[in-house]
Amino acid sequence: MTKGIGIALSGLLLLLGICANAVAEVPTSLKKDFREVSGVIIMPVAEGEFLVDLDASSGLATGDLLTIVDRGEKIIHPVTKEVMGTLDQTRAVLRVMQIKKGYSYVQTVGKALDVKRGDTVKRFSGLEARFIDYRSTGMPLYEELQQALPQLNWQGYEKAEFGKPLPATATEPGPPVLEFILGQDDLVVRDSTAEVLRSYPMPGGEAMRAVPPAPAPPSNVVVAAPVMGAVKTGQEPSAIVHEDIQATQGIWSGPLQEGKPVGLVVADLDGDGLLETALGFEDRIEIGRRTASGYASVATVKTGSRRQVVRLAYADLDGNGRTELYITGVTNERLSSLIVQFNGKSFVQTQEDLPYYFATVEFSGEGNVLLGQRMGDLRTDFRPPVFRMIAQGNTVSEGAAVPLPEQADIYGFLPFNNGEERLWALVNNDHQLVIYGQNDNVLWEGGKDYAHGETGIERDDPNSPGGSKGDKRVLYLKVGMKRGPAGEILVAVNKGFSLMSRWRMYRESMIQAFVWSGGGLREAWHTRTQDGYLADFQVADVDNDGQLEIATILGNPQTSPFSKRKASLVVYEIQ
Repeated sequence: MTKGIGIALSGLLLLLGICANAVAEVPTSLKKDFREVSGVIIMPVAEGEFLVDLDASSGLATGDLLTIVDRGEKIIHPVTKEVMGTLDQTRAVLRVMQIKKGYSYVQTVGKALDVKRGDTVKRFSGLEARFIDYRSTGMPLYEELQQALPQLNWQGYEKAEFGKPLPATATEPGPPVLEFILGQDDLVVRDSTAEVLRSYPMPGGEAMRAVPPAPAPPSNVVVAAPVMGAVKTGQEPSAIVHEDIQATQGIWSGPLQEGKPVGLVVADLDGDGLLETALGFEDRIEIGRRTASGYASVATVKTGSRRQVVRLAYADLDGNGRTELYITGVTNERLSSLIVQFNGKSFVQTQEDLPYYFATVEFSGEGNVLLGQRMGDLRTDFRPPVFRMIAQGNTVSEGAAVPLPEQADIYGFLPFNNGEERLWALVNNDHQLVIYGQNDNVLWEGGKDYAHGETGIERDDPNSPGGSKGDKRVLYLKVGMKRGPAGEILVAVNKGFSLMSRWRMYRESMIQAFVWSGGGLREAWHTRTQDGYLADFQVADVDNDGQLEIATILGNPQTSPFSKRKASLVVYEIQ
């Protein structure tokens, strides 16, 4: 028995030794990817956004972090008078967002102090770094990393429980922290926003999988079952914390579907008296129906390999009892919108390459109205005016102009009545919620957190530095405002971050409902905050049960601007 234990112990020690030796060497590519590279701030281009004189030839990659470090007072040994170092201070951290030939765009991360032209920047220098070991055998690798990357401020070695999932985000506030995470098969480097910067395959994963699981406890040992339910006052807290189940009742989620969400329509699309749901993705439209037993797919409408879908609208302009889908699309940076409708057998495109943005907006006393707007030149994303769309024979054309406040575009407003006076709820280009009266008179101004969207149209940038051709900017479309079941003003709230006005990544969302009190807006209610990006929503009888719900198309949370989205139909019961 003792001999068997000795053999087993020797084998286990040998196995652990193999693991430790297998991960002791720092990958050559990691040393190259994180070596210190110096450059200079060329010029500011917008608030918090700058150009630096580094590009791909310098080894720079999108997502890299640059720092501006001020050298401080010398640290002098009181006896030997030897200079032991300096008290340096990191003035700013910047993330590389876009790389051009000869220069790159960067944006400040967190608090930045007085970034100016001519400041020296260094890649991955002066940042805090920590090593998280999910193998428990990575100490040699940690020591090698310290020697290979001395420009980082290494904070220590931390063991983590093998098999336990990595946390999604860091909890510490403050400047970015680099995390070198040794897992079963790879070494992942990410920052404290959970942005994965690099990933390297590491040997030894097979050996880790060979470690046998821990034995079950003997039969005479009683393992306590987890306590279910709420913790009562005066009792020790349970090891398991339970969510409030009541708070999640009344929310239904459909199946996840691949693609970046851009819009949603709930309407009777085939004329059978029941409402269908159209979910818009950048490359297609998915039509389905919420049923008592779940979700049934009806059709997939392809919109063309070169066309980017950016918004959905709807109307029955021809009056045949079948609602048409008016799809705002973009091809080669110009509007190439189309109309899809049911012909009695299938959903088909009836018109395409239309030069309009489309939106469906509810007007008091009229119901839903289909609106259109043209794109202007490179400096005019929305050419005034917004107009009503009308049917003329087998096509659609521009009708009467809508007298809107000057700052309004087709996706940023909702009209409502205050007695006999028409007012306008507007989300301006700063995403501020504003109420306008007659003659562009501002009656009330609120916060700036509203109608943020991830759907963008890439356009040539007329303000490119040095007149460089081919530089791009992104026109982001606002998430439209809607009317609630009792006349409330409904506005989408997406929270996350925007990088250099070129990348947006939202991780949680909700809908806020406001009512006009005569002197301002006040919140009436809001939906439960959901993880993910809310691309569009509509109040409708989604499941055809005679009761109104709030239908949303919700993109799942992303950990990187480069990761792929998935989205689903999420429905809120209105109670």
